[in-house]
Amino acid sequence: MSSRREAERDFLYQKYFMAMLFVFIGTMMVIWADDEGIPFALFLIDSETVSGTVTALERVGLDRIYSFSFLSQNGNEYSNSELVNRFLLLDAKVGDTIEVTIFPLYPEISAITSLIPSLENGFWIMLTGAAFVVLAAVISVFSILQLVTHRKQDRYY
Repeated sequence: MSSRREAERDFLYQKYFMAMLFVFIGTMMVIWADDEGIPFALFLIDSETVSGTVTALERVGLDRIYSFSFLSQNGNEYSNSELVNRFLLLDAKVGDTIEVTIFPLYPEISAITSLIPSLENGFWIMLTGAAFVVLAAVISVFSILQLVTHRKQDRYY
C-alpha cells in the first residue's frame, strides 16, 4: 500500500517525464520545419527582391526542382535550388527570369518570391515546437525543484 507522500513523489516524476516528452516532440517539430521556418522568419525581418534566372529544371516524380541564379545588391552571383510541390503553381522554363527574395545580410538564403507564402506553415510549426520546448523546459525545472524540496522534506518524515 502506498502512502500519500509516495503518490506525490510519483506525480512529480510523471510530470517531469511528460515535460521531457514535450521537449522531445517540440525539438522534432523544430528540426522538421527549420528548412522552411528559418528563411520565412528572416524574410519577415528583412528582405529584398532581385531578378534571377532559372538555370536548370529537374523532375522528381510529380514535383520539380528549380535551380536559379541571381546577382545580389553588391554584385556577387549566387545560386540556389528549390523543390517545388506539384500543387504550387510555378511555370517557369530554363532561361526564364523570375523574382527571387533574398535576406540582404546572407544572400545565399533565398527563395522564389511567388513560393514564399508556402513557407509560412513551416514557420508556424517551428514556432509551435519552440514554444513546446520552452514551456516544457520551464515545467521540467520546476518539477526538479519540487523533487529536490520533496526529498529534503523526506528527511524529516
